[in-house]
Amino acid sequence: MAIVTHGHPGGMTMDMYQEGNRRLRESGAFQVPEHLFHACYGDPDDLQIFGVWQTREAWDRFWNESCRPIMVEMGYDTSFTVYEIHSLFTVGQLAER
Repeated sequence: MAIVTHGHPGGMTMDMYQEGNRRLRESGAFQVPEHLFHACYGDPDDLQIFGVWQTREAWDRFWNESCRPIMVEMGYDTSFTVYEIHSLFTVGQLAER
């Protein structure tokens, strides 16, 4: 079942976000086909992260093996909320219903 993840690392700036992404790319961690959607949003000095994953297992593997260690090293709050998705479709699909 697909899941949505939400994190608010607390005080993460755009520069910090980009540095974290650079580290993830260099580790090969962004090459996860089950990672369907990613968004970074909010105040440029206090960003939040939102993701959609095909399975909880894919998220747990990415989180525990790649992302969380980098976030801990960078001093972020690593509390993420995870919810099962009950309905997932594009806006174009909604118009067709």
